[in-house]
Amino acid sequence: MAPPIIGRLTALSLDEFARIASGYVSAEKYGVRMRATRAGGWRLELRPVPVNPPYVKAAHHDVSDLARLNRATAGGASFGAWDGGLLVGVAVTEHMEWNRNLVLWEFHVAVSHRRQGIGRALMEQVVAAARSLGVRSVTAETQNTNVAAITFYRACGFTIQGVDLSLYADDHLGENREVAVFMRCFV
Repeated sequence: MAPPIIGRLTALSLDEFARIASGYVSAEKYGVRMRATRAGGWRLELRPVPVNPPYVKAAHHDVSDLARLNRATAGGASFGAWDGGLLVGVAVTEHMEWNRNLVLWEFHVAVSHRRQGIGRALMEQVVAAARSLGVRSVTAETQNTNVAAITFYRACGFTIQGVDLSLYADDHLGENREVAVFMRCFV
């Protein structure tokens, strides 16, 4: 069996995207805690903690999501992975000239094709495109509940740059909240 082919992604269909970006299940999350220090500063902690029952994140996609993603692919720095003509992975990016950054809006590999090096190959293409564009970094956002994504990004050279405690919900202090985790790889 030939390995998947990585190439430029110029457009996505809603069916393709929904099949690849299906969500995730995690038996752990990064617990996030923010507290004031005695010296007047702030301390932010992210610690892995088990989740029982496992956290299930279902993906929801609509036509407006697809339109936004297809506009981003027009920039020429988005990539797909094809296995025998079937799209099995996507990396949708957008070049932000104002801060010399490549934003990774969507990064997914179909469940059937994970752990085969496809994610790593897609990320290598994204980083190469970032270098050719002369940007300083690639930025990704994920959730504290997506430990697999955080682990993958770290293995690809990303570091955590910040969190947003209330991006997904008004309950920014709740124990079961989903927290946005922003990661960056300097190129």
